[in-house]
Order: sequence, then C-alpha cells, then structure tokens
Amino acid sequence: MSSVKKNILVCSLLSFPCGAFVACGDDKTDAQKSADDACEHMEKGPPVGVTATVSETAAPTIKNDDKRYDVALVNYLSEKGGFVKFSAASAKEYAFYVNNNVPLTFKNASGNFVGLHASEKPFAACTDVVASYTYSLTSGVTSIEIGPTSETLVSFVVEELAAHKH
Repeated sequence: MSSVKKNILVCSLLSFPCGAFVACGDDKTDAQKSADDACEHMEKGPPVGVTATVSETAAPTIKNDDKRYDVALVNYLSEKGGFVKFSAASAKEYAFYVNNNVPLTFKNASGNFVGLHASEKPFAACTDVVASYTYSLTSGVTSIEIGPTSETLVSFVVEELAAHKH
C-alpha cells in the first residue's frame, strides 16, 4: 500500500470518532431549546420598547424574532393593561414567555377567543421568565389583551415551536 493511501486510511479512521461525537452533542428537546432561547433573550434582549394601546386596531405588533418586547401598559379598565398584536406567518404553536404574572387573553382575526394549549407557571428554566403560555395559532393577526393589572410593564419573548403530533 502506498504511503498516500495509508495516510488517507489513517486520517479517515481517526476522524470518524470525532465526527460521531460531534453528531451526538445536543440531546435537548425543541421545548428545552425554545426555553433556553427565551431565557437568553429575556435577560439580554435585544430589547424593543412598545406601548400597549386601549384600542385593538391600533395595537403595536410583537414578533418571534429573537428580541425581547418591553410593553409599557396604559391606563385600562381602572388599572393598567392594553393590547398588542402578534402576526403568525403560518399555523403553528407559539410560546409566549413573560416576565410578570399578568392576565392575557388571545383572540384571532375573527374575534374568537384562542384557547391556551399549555402553560408553565412558575417557569423552571430561569428566573427572568415568570411563565410561558403556548397557543396553537392560525396564520394571520392575533390580538393579545394584557390586564387589567397593577403592573406597568410586561416583557415578552415569543418562540415558534416545532410541529407537534397529537
């Protein structure tokens, strides 16, 4: 066997275990990865400041774009609260991570209430997130009512979740 062939064979044999170990690296579920990402963005941002509105139609939009949305709440129903919107590009499950314990109500574009699919409260993955709420949303705009509450600010991180089989 020529020395070139021997070198190729040795290199191939030596590189196999490294490749095998790299492929086995991350055993986290999609939900765990989403939670880790949400914790990172809740802590470090980047932050985007928006102000909720009393009107659903004039509400600002929050997105699932690896940012933390700091929503300033307005005077609403004798306390604080208001509306923001979320626009789902496609019908999927989305997790909404929040830093304060505030009432949230979701309505689709037709004005129908969207039922909560799952929640985690208290949230175990990190201390910057108080709760996570998962909703199965259709594509289009969803209105999110926040409050009424005594809080003046609530931060959101939104994560699109992988498709679930039920």
